[in-house]
Amino acid sequence: MLFDKIDEEITKSNVNYLLSRYHSIKRLAGASTPKVTASYSIMPRSNTGLTSDSTGDFVENKIKSTKMLNEVHRAYNCLSGKSKQRLYFKYIAEDRRYDYEIFEDLNISKDTYYRELGKAQIEFAEAYKSGELIAFEIEP
Repeated sequence: MLFDKIDEEITKSNVNYLLSRYHSIKRLAGASTPKVTASYSIMPRSNTGLTSDSTGDFVENKIKSTKMLNEVHRAYNCLSGKSKQRLYFKYIAEDRRYDYEIFEDLNISKDTYYRELGKAQIEFAEAYKSGELIAFEIEP
């Protein structure tokens, strides 16, 4: 499996799916505190008298988001300088830009931009959780 052929399109799609949600993950990791009800309970009551565990759900989501964010940062820090740059401008920068703005700012062609972005996505997939995002081709 270590040297099986990587399905690059699916792998890049996996990376795109994760990193395009980077800002949502970041917000969830630093989400605000749960709402307090009129009875000063953080366990709101439903009409049935049962309580929902919104605080528990909040804490669980925050922990999962924080772990995921740390894994993204760990993988990102393993990348080469150019790969970091490509992924930063595409997914991580606060001032999100369109692809054409990025390759124009970098003064490279559209084809070069997408080729290098694809390499960066594969590199990220290899680094994220020891290759969790990598998809392998299935042999017939």
